[in-house]
Amino acid sequence: LLKSASDNIVRLNTLRALGRYCSVSLGKEMIVSSMHFRPSERRQIEEIVITVGPEMIPHLLALIQDTSQHDRNRILASKILGRLAPSLLRTHLYELVSSEIGRA
Repeated sequence: LLKSASDNIVRLNTLRALGRYCSVSLGKEMIVSSMHFRPSERRQIEEIVITVGPEMIPHLLALIQDTSQHDRNRILASKILGRLAPSLLRTHLYELVSSEIGRA
């Protein structure tokens, strides 16, 4: 439905409906597919994944460290991790930045 709908309201409501049934696996899938979404839809995904809670943290950290993922996906995962566990993000920050410098 998201691919066929161009109306922003329909797309956001579809994401909200998916958010009611969000689990760890669905949250991860939403982040991975977020590179195709608009900024307002990515913000909606951020709110949805935050409701999943702390069980999402290891998956977010794995997504951030996976350099094969699109940068938008990794940025969204970083934003969510920053809201769920800022101390964990600070702990891994040097490692993440140094790997990005190496990639550049």
